[in-house]
Amino acid sequence: CPGNGIKPDEIKYVIDRNLKRNKKYDEVLYWEDLV
Repeated sequence: CPGNGIKPDEIKYVIDRNLKRNKKYDEVLYWEDLV
């Protein structure tokens, strides 16, 4: 409904962004572990 202020697309965008950030973070930790 229009009144809730959050659209499903916005939720999906935020979730996708968080997943990407977590993946990038995991890769950084992984590379630090290799050094």
